[in-house]
Amino acid sequence: MVPVKRDLLEGITLGSNQQPTTSKSPAPFAFSQRNSYSEDKLVVIESEAKDDNKRHSEKVAEEVAAMILSVPEYLFDANEDGCQGDGFPIDFTTIEKEATEENAAHIARIEADKKKQESEWSIRVTIDTNTWNEFTPRLFGAFVSAEACGAERCDSCKQELTIVIRCLDDCKNHLFPDCDLKVHSTRPFHNRKLFMNEFESRPLLTHEFYGVENRSINIGMRVFVPVRCRTEKCKKLGTKGTLVLVAGTKYCTVISGEGRFDLHCAAFKCSHCDGVMNAELEDYIGSGYWPGNPKTLGVFFTTSFLKLYFHLKNYLPGSSEYGLLKALGAFSADEGREHTISNAFSRASRMYYYVTHLVDRDIKKKRKLSCRACSNKCCAVHIDGNHKLVRRKSKLKQRIKQLYKKNELFFSQEELEKIATVVGKLKNKIKMDSVCGNSDFKAAKEVSTNRKNLATTGSVMMCCVHGCLLKGVDMTKGETYSHTLLLLEHIYGLQDADHANLFIVQDVSCKLDPWLKELARLDGANTSSTLRQTHFIEQ
Repeated sequence: MVPVKRDLLEGITLGSNQQPTTSKSPAPFAFSQRNSYSEDKLVVIESEAKDDNKRHSEKVAEEVAAMILSVPEYLFDANEDGCQGDGFPIDFTTIEKEATEENAAHIARIEADKKKQESEWSIRVTIDTNTWNEFTPRLFGAFVSAEACGAERCDSCKQELTIVIRCLDDCKNHLFPDCDLKVHSTRPFHNRKLFMNEFESRPLLTHEFYGVENRSINIGMRVFVPVRCRTEKCKKLGTKGTLVLVAGTKYCTVISGEGRFDLHCAAFKCSHCDGVMNAELEDYIGSGYWPGNPKTLGVFFTTSFLKLYFHLKNYLPGSSEYGLLKALGAFSADEGREHTISNAFSRASRMYYYVTHLVDRDIKKKRKLSCRACSNKCCAVHIDGNHKLVRRKSKLKQRIKQLYKKNELFFSQEELEKIATVVGKLKNKIKMDSVCGNSDFKAAKEVSTNRKNLATTGSVMMCCVHGCLLKGVDMTKGETYSHTLLLLEHIYGLQDADHANLFIVQDVSCKLDPWLKELARLDGANTSSTLRQTHFIEQ
């Protein structure tokens, strides 16, 4: 009877093994990177599903075989249905159908998971797009309605309004003209609108106040009031005096993130001696203003605007300073103000960033060119060149003083020349079939015609695995092996003796690695022995 059972077992066919598995392409994503990632993920899911189906089929076959082996032998005979009339029936068609249905349900679950994964992002984008499309008419209506004014009473004195002044800044008030004078004579940077009726409006300048056209209103800068009077009279009397902020007689210009504002300089009036003293440089800096010229004090930039530009330069490399000033001028023109921005911004901003650097270095004791995680146990660094950080020769003619200390942030060209001299002497002895290597050597002597007006063509920088900048060196002609060698000597000089092994990520490491080994072999006395322990990783 055993052969009969084996023949029956061999005759069992599971439908899941005969059904072809069809793969569906994932729905196209809006961005190619997401599409590629999704396709790779779906291929993995589909492969796992096939393996699961195979294992499931084998499991079902084993269960069927176990079921057949558990049936007594006397129940089998030669009949086609595989059982006696009064014996235990075995319906192989039902077993095959159930196995097929279970496999189909399993495949359906896999397909559902694939569809869910591939559609999550597209569903979010679709919902977001539909939301904006749905609200477009409402947004348009609200924007148009905002240009009209239906206010009936002053938010300050509660009088009925015939002429309305609307403050568009943090006040967010509709004011009577007299109330507007009281409020905004001390808030010079607020943008205001004058409504002659419900639909007719125009912007008001800083010194403009409706109803006082026949007399001049001087609006001064807002600064902190000193605690002591600085007039000679109060000094002789030895009294502090009581100071009040007033507008000075001298005109000045303030540049903020909202454009240009023409104001009067700040002054202080003493109630004890009746003397008036002008605000000094320390008063302006302590109040958040940075001078365009520390001697004349005629132009000021808000420190918040300078901080904004600092971060813009970092996160938008290559951004135009000229374009920024033009944009500020356009912002001012939209509000009816003067649109010309002082060209003192370039020098003033440089000095502001340098002073903040001095504070970080000398007062806060920050070590910017070091990684707190790596310390002197750095395990890997990345070295690469950046050709966007250029300096034009025309800038050198302006005789701008070098602010930062020598070798403080970047290696000097003298340090680079020492390395280049050593490399130059051994250049002909190093036999390299490398196109990259030969190109680098040639670049050290060539001056590209499209960079003839550049004093600095870029910078080579080194950072650790945590993205912290460790050191840099300027390029005057092109990127060479000497730049990389100088940075490597620097990092090895900082390393612990127990952490001499270092991994280097570099775009031409396949050429640089043999070049460094050959250099160390030819000039071992002048080349750090630790360079031989360098391990390169292709970028």
